Amino acid sequence: MPGLLFFRPALAEEGIEAEQIKEAAEAEFGLESHLEDFIIGNWDNLELGKKYALLDNDGDMIAKQYPTDVGPIDILARSKDNKEWLVIELKKGRSGDQVVGQIQRYMDWVLRNRVKQGDGESVKGLIILKNTDRKLEYALEVTRDIELMTYTVNFSLNKPKK
Repeated sequence: MPGLLFFRPALAEEGIEAEQIKEAAEAEFGLESHLEDFIIGNWDNLELGKKYALLDNDGDMIAKQYPTDVGPIDILARSKDNKEWLVIELKKGRSGDQVVGQIQRYMDWVLRNRVKQGDGESVKGLIILKNTDRKLEYALEVTRDIELMTYTVNFSLNKPKK
C-alpha cells in the first residue's frame, strides 16, 4: 500500500513524557519496501518528480524493483528529456559504504543495457537513506555521478478543529 508507515505508538496515559511521545511519534519505515512504496506513491510531489519520470512500459509502471541480471534496482527513472537515467538505491536505516559498490553495479548495468551509445545519454545514481555515516561520505567523496539524500518522516495525530 503506497504511503504505508509503521511507527512505535506511545501513550500519555502510560506516563510517557511529552518529549518521549514526540520521539516515538516520528514514523519509521518498517521495511525498505515501505520506503519504496512511499516514494513511488508520492513521486509527483517530490523534487525528483520534476526532472525524472518513473520508468514505464506502455503505461504500466515498471520502475519498482526493476529486474537485472545483477540484482533488482530499487527504483529506475529517466529524465523527462530522455538524456539521463537515474538509479535509486534505498536503505531504510543507516548504511555503510557497501551501498556504493551496489549502486555502481546497477549503474553499469544500465549503462551497458539501456543507454543508447552515441546519443549523449548518461547514468546517475542516488542513494536515499535515513542516516549517513563517515565511511559512506568518504566513499562518495571520490565517486562521480552518485548523490546522497537522507529522509525524515514525521507522523502526528491531531484533534479536528470545532
